[in-house]
Amino acid sequence: MISGLLYNEKAKLNVFIRRKIFSLYIPFVFWNLTFCVLRLIVLKQNVLETLKSMIKIALTLSKDGQFLGATWFFGALFFVSIGYKMIDIFLAGFRYKEVSLLVIFGLIALNGIKITLPYMLSRTCILSFYYAVGAYVKKEI
Repeated sequence: MISGLLYNEKAKLNVFIRRKIFSLYIPFVFWNLTFCVLRLIVLKQNVLETLKSMIKIALTLSKDGQFLGATWFFGALFFVSIGYKMIDIFLAGFRYKEVSLLVIFGLIALNGIKITLPYMLSRTCILSFYYAVGAYVKKEI
């Protein structure tokens, strides 16, 4: 919800995405790749499995949070914030935009609860609703 409270509605899409790349995506990838390489060296893991893990890191996909535990959140937040921004721009000028954003992300969250998606995508769906609630609260304050 805090990330939604900090949502910058006025930022242009390209600036917004660039900021999210530098503040969420790059740190996520850097630390998880570092951990993956260390795991390869220390635990002498299979190189092919390590390469598969590195691709999953770049795509922010992880089936069990194996890359430093809860860092899945940063990858998920990266995509949720950009998705929210894009839908926000699409609905610009719509009279019930704020409520519509809540409903859209609420439905996404319900699907995340009802359907178990691979690579922790169900958690990402649920996270999206909390982001939308934070952005909504910011508008109403």
